Amino acid sequence: MSISKNLAEHGVWGVTRYEFSSSSSSLLWTSLIAFVFYLFSTNEVTPIIFNILPALSILISVYIILRKYNITNKYYLFIVLVLLIVLAPLPALIFTGLEHVLHIFISILFVFIASEVLSGNISKKNLYVSVFLSIFLPVIRYEGIVIVMGFCFLLFLQKKWIKALVILILSLLPIFIFGLISISRGWSFFPNSLMLKANLPDVYAFSDFFSFIYILGGSFIPLSYFILLSIIFIVSCVFFVIYAWKKNPLWLKSRNFNLLILLIINVALYIVYSRSGWSYRYQSFIVSLSIFVFSIILYKYIVSQSFFGPGKYSRLVVSSLIFLVVIIQGFYGIKLISSVPASTKNIYEQQYQMGMFLKEYYNGNAIALNDIGTCNYFADIRCIDLWGLSNLEISKSRRNGNFNNQFIRDITTRYDVRIAIVYDSWFEEDGGTILPKEWIKAGEWKITDNIIAGDDVVSFYAVNSKEESQLIKNLKAFSSKLPGSVLQKGKYLN
Repeated sequence: MSISKNLAEHGVWGVTRYEFSSSSSSLLWTSLIAFVFYLFSTNEVTPIIFNILPALSILISVYIILRKYNITNKYYLFIVLVLLIVLAPLPALIFTGLEHVLHIFISILFVFIASEVLSGNISKKNLYVSVFLSIFLPVIRYEGIVIVMGFCFLLFLQKKWIKALVILILSLLPIFIFGLISISRGWSFFPNSLMLKANLPDVYAFSDFFSFIYILGGSFIPLSYFILLSIIFIVSCVFFVIYAWKKNPLWLKSRNFNLLILLIINVALYIVYSRSGWSYRYQSFIVSLSIFVFSIILYKYIVSQSFFGPGKYSRLVVSSLIFLVVIIQGFYGIKLISSVPASTKNIYEQQYQMGMFLKEYYNGNAIALNDIGTCNYFADIRCIDLWGLSNLEISKSRRNGNFNNQFIRDITTRYDVRIAIVYDSWFEEDGGTILPKEWIKAGEWKITDNIIAGDDVVSFYAVNSKEESQLIKNLKAFSSKLPGSVLQKGKYLN
């Protein structure tokens, strides 16, 4: 929302209006919100509306697709839709205001259309829609390219090389264009959010792509084996393609097979190349795709069959495993949905108040932060992001392992930072802190029953003695505006 605001109001793709920053891994979502901000002014309701609409579209499209697959049992359809709501879980995703619900919607449509094309239903409509969706998937979230690559690989196996190549190039084109823009502004080819989460090398030129691929592969297996395994993989693919070309087995044309293989490819590649860890936001599209694909396959091979007929033991084992997964993920999804009110309360009590505080007393000033979203959305500050998401120099320092108190001191002095608002726990190393010793803590705000915030305590520092008295004065003046549930502590209360 901060980038969208600055793009709409100042024509700057950046967390602040003062400089470009490649900090978003969703080019389309950020641009859509910016477009609405430009038309109707900056507001807080656009992201939640943009989430409710695709959430409804997910339920409607899945219902229509299942009916197209001759799944007409109303109870089964009801259970599938409920599972999508609870297991994703859609209500929790809606309240993030982020792009994940749209990502789920487009991913489900793409898998359906791709399976139709792979199964031989290559009408002009299906082909055009598959191309259209393959372009949009990576710009909704960069990992969307994974499922497009899986589709292109299966097209390649079916000897549709030109179609596969064209779709792959078109899907990569928007990412490539933005990457070149980012490089021209001194940033890496890939957004900083990806660099930090995956600890990947920067890409400033074409030659850097080789080191990027080399390090990416070597980060999961020993580097000494990476080249050998790459050669084996390529040779194996060539032999498999030759075999498929000659035999052209019917399973390559099976709709259910293509649905399942697209899901498996997507899950496998995502597990290999994602280091974000388990988070309902990042893996929600995999959960939703799994529900969609397995709802079709299970209906054909289990639900529509006589459960106690031939193969009953296999059906029993499969059904038990699925039931176990649904129960576990169901408890997790219900817990997330029920935590939405408390989570919104956390954000309001902490990050929203931080943004209001900065807006009232520090507009136009350089401020050091480590949780930057709401502060930059509500206040017009020159943000020095100590976590590195919107600051390339700090991001490099963190990834190079030389982020220490001297580095923090130097960069905050160079940018004439007045105060810092940080989570102390984020800067603890070896039993101490890497925050500069001369920084003066003026106060703390603590929220209770924290679920979503990075820490329940946020600390306010004056970076030097000259700023201390003014920070204390500002905190004292703002203290009465804080919700009563926020626990205050520090010098400004004395």
